[in-house]
Amino acid sequence: MARPSNIVLTVLNVISLLAGITLFATGIYLSVVQAGTAPCQTFLRNSLLVVGALLILVSLLGLVGSNGRNNLFMWLYALHMLLLVAGVVGFTIFMLVVTSQRHHGHRGVGDFSPWLRHHFAKGKNWNLVRSCLAQGQVCSVVKGVGSKSPQVGRKLHNSALMVGCCKPPPGCGSENSLNATLAVLLADQTTAAAAAGNKNGDCGKWSGDPKTMCYNCDTCKAGFLGDIRKQWRAVAVALACFVAFIVLLLSIAWCAIANNKFDLAASSPHP
Repeated sequence: MARPSNIVLTVLNVISLLAGITLFATGIYLSVVQAGTAPCQTFLRNSLLVVGALLILVSLLGLVGSNGRNNLFMWLYALHMLLLVAGVVGFTIFMLVVTSQRHHGHRGVGDFSPWLRHHFAKGKNWNLVRSCLAQGQVCSVVKGVGSKSPQVGRKLHNSALMVGCCKPPPGCGSENSLNATLAVLLADQTTAAAAAGNKNGDCGKWSGDPKTMCYNCDTCKAGFLGDIRKQWRAVAVALACFVAFIVLLLSIAWCAIANNKFDLAASSPHP
């Protein structure tokens, strides 16, 4: 008769197996179906493939070990889970450290960690980000500013990325190139970082060309890094919940290993 711990472990591993297959399939979809935008989604695609493959492998080990009462597979399962916990905890701490900010409120590029600036806002790395922003038509919402949709206004009002990348730098005399509605929506989003950016030459980087806009401006880099920080912080919370789930699986796995030993001893012939 199956032990409760083995049944629960089987159910949870089926759930994690389905989640792993979903993540891996999504990574394949981004690689094959959306190959044209692959350079813009490399990090996401690779992360989905790696995490999905690991979940599939670990879940299969858990299923074989719990259903087949095979402690070798259960020990391999537990070992992989421990390594996964260590990796996720380390990555979560790393994300929290690199997304820490020096000042609260408005931020310029220099207020973000050197790691974020180097990997996203410098040289060829920023060139890739910039091309992805243009390709993704981040500023296309500007065309709908004159509409009656309140969602458009809120999106423009709250997005540091759109303020930094889609609006002419303040004090450069280019504000009239945008319609009056957009100017009103974005006026109070002008930051001290934007003003500092103008002194560094942001005025000469603005263009009305949809492929250029202010994608080369420091304000755009600051807005992008701000969005990265917000998203990574949210991911860190999700990873913390994931660690709690793995710890639950490990606890049940230890019970299943003990039960397997007991059942094996009970079924062995005694002299």
